[in-house]
Amino acid sequence: MTTRVIKYTYFSDARGRALQERETTFPELCTMLEEIPPCDKKAAPLIKLATFTGQPNDNGCRRYDAAMTAITGVEGDYDEGDVTPEDAHERLERYNLSAVIVTTHSHTPDRPRWRVLVPLARDHLPQDRERLAAGLNGALGGILARESFTMSQSFYIGRPPNGEYKVLPTSGAVYLDEWPALDASAIYKNGAAPGAASGSYDIVAGEDDEDPELLEMVPAKPGSMEELLEALQQGEDVHGSSLRLVGQLVGRGADDDTIRLVFSAVAYDVAEHRGEERARELLGAELQRMIDGARAKGYGQIGSDAFAFVQATEMSVQPVSWLVHAYLEEDTMAVMYGAPGMGKSFLALDMSCCVATGTPFHGQAVKQGAVFYIAGEGHNGIARRVKAWAQYHGFSGMPEQLFVSKAPADLVNGLNAVGVANAIRRLVIATGVMPRVIVIDTMARNFIGDENSAADVGRFVSNVDMLRRKWRATVVIVHHSGKDSSKGARGSSALKGAVDAEYEVSRPGGGVQLTAHKMKDAENPPDLSFEMIAVPLQEDTHAVTISAVLKLTDHSAHMKPEEPVRLGKHQVTVLDILKQMLGDDTESVSVAHWQTQCIEARVPRNRFYEVKDTLEGRKLIRIDGANVSLGEGCPSVSPSGTKPDGQTGHTSRQQNRTDTKRQCRPSEVATDISDLI
Repeated sequence: MTTRVIKYTYFSDARGRALQERETTFPELCTMLEEIPPCDKKAAPLIKLATFTGQPNDNGCRRYDAAMTAITGVEGDYDEGDVTPEDAHERLERYNLSAVIVTTHSHTPDRPRWRVLVPLARDHLPQDRERLAAGLNGALGGILARESFTMSQSFYIGRPPNGEYKVLPTSGAVYLDEWPALDASAIYKNGAAPGAASGSYDIVAGEDDEDPELLEMVPAKPGSMEELLEALQQGEDVHGSSLRLVGQLVGRGADDDTIRLVFSAVAYDVAEHRGEERARELLGAELQRMIDGARAKGYGQIGSDAFAFVQATEMSVQPVSWLVHAYLEEDTMAVMYGAPGMGKSFLALDMSCCVATGTPFHGQAVKQGAVFYIAGEGHNGIARRVKAWAQYHGFSGMPEQLFVSKAPADLVNGLNAVGVANAIRRLVIATGVMPRVIVIDTMARNFIGDENSAADVGRFVSNVDMLRRKWRATVVIVHHSGKDSSKGARGSSALKGAVDAEYEVSRPGGGVQLTAHKMKDAENPPDLSFEMIAVPLQEDTHAVTISAVLKLTDHSAHMKPEEPVRLGKHQVTVLDILKQMLGDDTESVSVAHWQTQCIEARVPRNRFYEVKDTLEGRKLIRIDGANVSLGEGCPSVSPSGTKPDGQTGHTSRQQNRTDTKRQCRPSEVATDISDLI
């Protein structure tokens, strides 16, 4: 940890009428935070890593932008309740940054809220703070609250009398202003570009339990209701305008529900002109804090409680709102599972392209909108598949409203989930399109943890649900089936319990089949069966690459399963290991690597080559130099002596892997389409 002596200012109350300038090293500051005595928030002091002139303004406040003389550090505030202090600490440790994370009075283990204090290598002009705060925000994945960018914003410190309190200093030795990635990583307020105005509100940092006196800190400005609405929709001071408008509405006797309706309508204009982040300030808990504060000041009578009941006779029955008619509802979570190579990603991409372009999904109407595809791997393959889809369906270019991630994200980690949310938010601001669908392909590639742990899966589901709620989008999770596909998706049943729809993707008879096993609020739709159609793609090098698309063959009847091939014990093991190594997106592996894996699985070394030659002779595998891939004759397999109805573990597992080399290739195209799944 860094040891430079820094100055900071200590305010004894929120109004900033009295201040003390102190000096300390950063380790000593961390010790002070650890040893601070318990106190209520209203009695807690405030801290600012900066120096002030000490001259009061007309209101007697000594803490305002023009009074600042230098900044010695940067503070950040987080109150969304998703990212834990430990997650934030881990991110800062990764960059070797000197910092300390301190929980706030409103922090709970279930709804984490914390502050971050970061020292600087030297004193800076106050005008430098926005750039430094943006760098800190970028290091944390863009999750800091807007108050973190307010120049003279000061922050409560203190141990709550009851509840959890944490002080987590990093071991890093790099000052924020000497961090090489400061500018490259910067995420400015509202995701804006460098140099965007940060705005300045002379208020205390936002928490769920803001003081009712907050309203007095934003002086009421004269103006009609129409002028206040115009200022809210078009002005820079969204928060201040919101407070004044709430005060007007409460004073006129409006109840909470009416105020929320007014702000919901205004939020659309604010989102369009000022960005989604500012629009969010007009809704939810932030708006309720303003309403409660106005009522606490006596502007009106207390409105409806946040939690209430409604009489059944007053409940209305809403029809199902379909994103993909009969198959996917809006604002829900669905899982699409199957064994490796069944065509899950093919189906997910096909559906994504349909939604992104407004193309009916094989005869089913869709609602067009942006699709955000979190891809775990195989980006070149995705590009080819999307290009083939566009070419087959008559589009001159790739779908403009389809966005594919550059890398996977561990969505068990709340910090990463918020990073994904911010990446989506920045594209929403830049393009003006709102997400309809978020695809996670696959869960395994975006999940670091134990899939059999209800706790780990619960965290994953909670973070994914946050993405759904944020935009009321539909989330599709592409996942693997277990060893017994009849039991559904792999891992903890917590996933199945959380989703609204569950689909299995299988390969009976050589095609691809989509089967619904769960629809929470509707009847299960008919199965959809597809064949693979080859699509030649002209590359820039004038070479022709073959991809494929799905063509509907039958939307009601199951395909007839093919007869499984009977194999011996070692043949089943060796082939099964190869299929597991290939996964969804790998076309071949080295024979040497395959042999090593088989020997580790206790296949005798002398038997491996015998089994390999047998499998190659039966066209179950294909040897190409030093590499091996699955052959065109590789349907479902079963050990010798077992019935072909999938009653043994090996049979069931192999029936889930009928995805490899199929017979559905047009004679004019010299390729095996199933290689592309």
